[in-house]
Amino acid sequence: MEQKTGHFRKPMLKVPVLADFEALQPASYNPQHDSEEYFMYCGTLGYFSVIVFIIKSYAIFVRKGHQQKLRLVLNGSEETLQEVKDLVTAEGLNTYVIIEQKLPYHKLLEGYQHALALLIPLRTVGQDQARFSHKIGEYLSSGRPIVTGNIGEIVHYFEHKKNAFIATEFTEEAYADLLTLIAGDKPLADKVGMEGRSLGESSFNYSIHGKRIAEFVNQI
Repeated sequence: MEQKTGHFRKPMLKVPVLADFEALQPASYNPQHDSEEYFMYCGTLGYFSVIVFIIKSYAIFVRKGHQQKLRLVLNGSEETLQEVKDLVTAEGLNTYVIIEQKLPYHKLLEGYQHALALLIPLRTVGQDQARFSHKIGEYLSSGRPIVTGNIGEIVHYFEHKKNAFIATEFTEEAYADLLTLIAGDKPLADKVGMEGRSLGESSFNYSIHGKRIAEFVNQI
């Protein structure tokens, strides 16, 4: 692909998010292991507004009578973490929300494998419209469905209820509705998760892009 810049034409290679799809395989359902169902989010406390959004969306979900938990794996300052804990308390969610820090990587991947769904809300701001989070590739490799927004690169790869659960608007109610859909139709969630992994293997697997990148660099 080429891009014009003034009188010059510069080659440009578009590389999507990358993940190692051999390192993490989908786990078989284990009733004993999966007796406590949960949604999961992993991220830095630097995305505080996103974490607040997730908690408030989840609060709507719980108020509808659902019991599935929310598992947050967060890294960052103790001060910001306390703000998150205070919000959980204010929303009356202390018995529903699990907050973890510094989780060993193998435990994090295991958490992905056994989640009902993996959350990565996207805001209607320039940062989220321009970026394509590598967390998406890691999530997809687990075989569990992602819950995200119709923002940026998502529209070029994903389809709602086929290989992801996609909110059409960035509102707490819209995301709560997706959590409700997943909790009420687990066979669909399983199907969407595996379709998402299939998409990831064909589009985001690091091993298929190495040759493309090498050829591109050699032509410059």
